[in-house]
Amino acid sequence: MNQNAKRIAVVLVKSLHVRVDHDASSEAIAGLKEGDEVEVTATWGNSESIWAQLGEGRWAAMKYDGQTLMKFKE
Repeated sequence: MNQNAKRIAVVLVKSLHVRVDHDASSEAIAGLKEGDEVEVTATWGNSESIWAQLGEGRWAAMKYDGQTLMKFKE
């Protein structure tokens, strides 16, 4: 896990699940929509995906299956 300083990310897709863990099969607990801005407290990644931690037990994919779902604001 990368414990970077808090940064703001913007959702790039129509809808995006917020999940309890950094895994697409974990429980979805909320949703985001295109244009939403979220505070990212940490990131986690592997060869297939990058996930943003939005708080305790709150994760959303930034990149998944070759698609960029969120990006950091400049």
